[in-house]
Order: sequence, then structure tokens, then C-alpha cells
Amino acid sequence: MLAKPVFFVVGGLIAVYAATNLTKGDDKYDVDKLGERSKITADYLYETSVKQNGSAYNLGAQDGTIGGMVKLAPQAIFTALFRPMIFEARNPIMLLSALEAGFFLIFTLRIFWRTGVVATIKFVATTPVLVMCFVFSLIFAASVAIISANFGTLVRYKIPMIPFYLSGLYILQSMLDAEKAHRRAPATRRRALPA
Repeated sequence: MLAKPVFFVVGGLIAVYAATNLTKGDDKYDVDKLGERSKITADYLYETSVKQNGSAYNLGAQDGTIGGMVKLAPQAIFTALFRPMIFEARNPIMLLSALEAGFFLIFTLRIFWRTGVVATIKFVATTPVLVMCFVFSLIFAASVAIISANFGTLVRYKIPMIPFYLSGLYILQSMLDAEKAHRRAPATRRRALPA
């Protein structure tokens, strides 16, 4: 318990130091230019997809800063995980993506409905494997959705995120079901005993 915060702090400091110093001076990958590069990429993909086939989406105006990206993160996470919706599908490939996103939405809502939002978040926060799955998935989802601005591109970019998010959901469901069964077992045994 005492070592965990130390590892988080030391690991975070090493990550920040590595990210800022390894990319310093590089026009494409410098951390200071990250927001600007994402805005340029998103604008280009949006304009291209609007002209070609209409599979573009818009999260709002990007100002080219990291703070601007953080403001768009909640909407970007929703977009990466649960869009395109069925009514947004323009072709058969988009329809398959919409069915996949619909499955993720129904599965996620089902877990929240059965357990409750607060209880689910508490359970995730206390289980390290779930923290890893969901933190990676949510950060990755926000990143690719902010940069993409095109559903076709988004579907390809989010492929590494899907196994982590889906695994997290299945592990969470399995653990919650086991905990419910454990809570019910003593009550069932008490009822079975003769008076």
C-alpha cells in the first residue's frame, strides 16, 4: 500500500521527463506542438471526408492547445466508444461499425444499470487490472477521436483500444456476478436450515 503511490509518482515523473526530452525540438512530435498537430490533422481529415463521402464528424472547434484537447475529451471518448450510431451509417462498412458501437453501448449501460454507476466506478478503482484496462481505453479513445474527425479513420485507429475495453467489461461483469453470488449464498443457506 505504501509502495503503490511511490511507484505512480516516480513512473509519472519518468514518463513526463521522457516525453518532453525525447521529442524536444522535433517539429512533428514535440509535446508543445501536440495540440497544434492534432488540430491540423483533424481539420484535414474532416475536410477530406466531407468532400468525399460524408463520413465526417465534428467534436467542436479545436484551438490547437492541450487544454482544448482536454475540453473535448468527454465527447471524444463517447465518439470513439459508441459512435457511429445506426442512423449515422452511410454504407455497409459503417453499418458494421455502428453495430459494434451499439454493442459496446448496450453492454456498458447494462453493467451500470445492474450495479449502479457509483458502485461500478468504486469497483473499477479498487481493481488494478480494471484500472489498467479502462485508463488505457479512455485515454486512447480520447486521443484517436480528437485527431480523427472521420468515422472510417476512427474505426482503424481504435483497433488497439477495443480488446482492452471489451476485456475490462467482461472482467468487470464476471467479478460483479461473483460478488453478487457470494452475497446471496449465506442468505440462501440460512433459509435452508431448519428452524
